[in-house]
Amino acid sequence: MKFAKHLYLSEGMEKKKSKVIRRLRAGRLQAPVYLIALCDHGRERMEILCSAELLQKSYPTGELFIAGIAGDYDDALELVRQITQETFDAHMDTDVCGYIHYREQEE
Repeated sequence: MKFAKHLYLSEGMEKKKSKVIRRLRAGRLQAPVYLIALCDHGRERMEILCSAELLQKSYPTGELFIAGIAGDYDDALELVRQITQETFDAHMDTDVCGYIHYREQEE
């Protein structure tokens, strides 16, 4: 599991960011948070995942690239809207995953 350098965070998650990331990497139970992930299953796509899903032993976390962390599902939807709007504003049409990778290349 990798986390974006320019991680999108919902309101209130800024202070909890490092603790949430540490617990996710350790596979420890925590209050559910929602993750905006880029998954490569034949083609790149963006998904909203509940952190509880990652506790399953067979869940393929190695392929995940986390682009955002939200406190609840509604906040996750707002982050997806924000990412999509930024993608359109950058004139990248609907290539949301490409936009996130582009942001990773920026300083």
